[in-house]
Amino acid sequence: MRREQLSYQDAVSIMPPEDKFKATVYAMNALLQEKGIYTQNEFGGHFMEWTKKAYGGPITQVATIANMVAEEYRLPVEDLIRKCNKPQFAQPRQVCMYLANALTDLSYSQISRYFKKHHSTVFHSIAMVQARRQADAKLNQILKRVSDKFADIQERNSPLSTES
Repeated sequence: MRREQLSYQDAVSIMPPEDKFKATVYAMNALLQEKGIYTQNEFGGHFMEWTKKAYGGPITQVATIANMVAEEYRLPVEDLIRKCNKPQFAQPRQVCMYLANALTDLSYSQISRYFKKHHSTVFHSIAMVQARRQADAKLNQILKRVSDKFADIQERNSPLSTES
């Protein structure tokens, strides 16, 4: 039994308006990545730049840190947000939460919202990273690199910045 596929026009006609926009952005993003125009991390950076200009606020600080950590671990940023708790995703996510706590004035609840986790997960993540820091030189290097990059971004975006 062969299942008939919907045409683009038919699919769009049955979607609510907010889904039409999301589906269009998703399709364009996938196509541009497939054609080698840019990577997912580059897209994430441009998206966060636009979001910061449009909305500002705490979520962009966490997202900026998440993009930098994803780059360090060579993961798509989506892997840091998804529900999977395998170590290859959970540990970088813990690093994000640790850095978001260390580098911003955000509450555990604000940080947890970005990752779609409970605020107690942020508390646990901070404790886990603190414990691992004592024996893991590579982790400390990652923390330093991301902290330095984040500080540079904050300085460039500061209203007091002399850079043009």
